[in-house]
Amino acid sequence: MTPIQLTINGQTKFIEAPPMKRLLDVLREDLHLTGAKEGCGEGECGSCSVLMNDDLVNSCLVPILQAEGARITTIEGVAITEQLHPIQQCFLENGEHNAASALPA
Repeated sequence: MTPIQLTINGQTKFIEAPPMKRLLDVLREDLHLTGAKEGCGEGECGSCSVLMNDDLVNSCLVPILQAEGARITTIEGVAITEQLHPIQQCFLENGEHNAASALPA
């Protein structure tokens, strides 16, 4: 286990995790932020997208060690007020995209 410090949605977090555990799994399993989804697991579908230091990344491809000291923004963190961010509102109105439907059979 490796100690990791990162900022998630504006809050500093300290976690211990295996260095190669995926950022996606840390977000979902350890921090209970389930907005980023497991889709293809290969970085193709974008279901796991988050902002890392203001760059869009596929969290399924990022080892947690690479996120040490980073600023991570998830879909849960894009709203500044109690009102939904336009991206969140769009997901609510149109339903989340199911990445599996985009994959070849």
